[in-house]
Amino acid sequence: MDLKFLLTAIGLLAGIWVYLYKTISNTTINAPAHQTLIILGYAQFTVLAYVFVALYILYATDAGTTPAQPGPLLAIATDIFHHTWPIPLVCLAVAFLAARASESQFAMMSYPFILIIVGIAVAIVQALHSHNPKFTMIFLALIALLGVPYMIFMAFFLADVEITTDKEFYTERDSVTICVRPAGYIFRPRIERVSLGDYPGSRPYFYETVIVTPDLHRGSETIFVDYVPQGNPFKWIPFKWIPFKWIQSKRTTTHNIKIAKIPGGNRDA
Repeated sequence: MDLKFLLTAIGLLAGIWVYLYKTISNTTINAPAHQTLIILGYAQFTVLAYVFVALYILYATDAGTTPAQPGPLLAIATDIFHHTWPIPLVCLAVAFLAARASESQFAMMSYPFILIIVGIAVAIVQALHSHNPKFTMIFLALIALLGVPYMIFMAFFLADVEITTDKEFYTERDSVTICVRPAGYIFRPRIERVSLGDYPGSRPYFYETVIVTPDLHRGSETIFVDYVPQGNPFKWIPFKWIPFKWIQSKRTTTHNIKIAKIPGGNRDA
């Protein structure tokens, strides 16, 4: 397989993967009940699978130079990549329509599903015309089976929260309005606690906007939010002994504000 074509394909696939990730992240925050989120997750996983296939071909062929007698695995990977390459482009089209067609309920519901049907039809036709249709169909079936575990892992590792306040600068006599929104990847984390100064919120919720009065925040400038990702693929690991934030089951995010001190002022006033 030509080296220039292979490198171009890898670059294009990586760009599609990044575009899909940004689309999923924005949709998770702004429209968490969007009907196409799961489809977008499958599309991104499909593109990632093709990236790995292309990287394997690049590695096994010694930078694109096909050996005189390629091994069976290299022959299968090359055949899959050569005959089913339109599938990542269908994934890109699905993501584009899902991101742009949200103004129309009909378009949001119908266009992505139509493209999915077209993509499946193209995949089947291309697979049947490949030299190894059996292995091509197995590859596509593995994508369908492993898509949900991929989304669960991504949701766990990328879980986060978005913290905003009504303004950046306050005085000791101002109330602080805090808005907390779950962020991340498709499956949003559960927010367990929001605290600022003496204010503790201790009930689980997905969205919360609270007003913390001066007698509660008492000039504190750091907002703490505790949250737990949806799903835990590593329940048997004692996360409390692991220092890395992204693989802990319970996490904390902070947000700093600035509170100006009033000379001679009474912060409880």
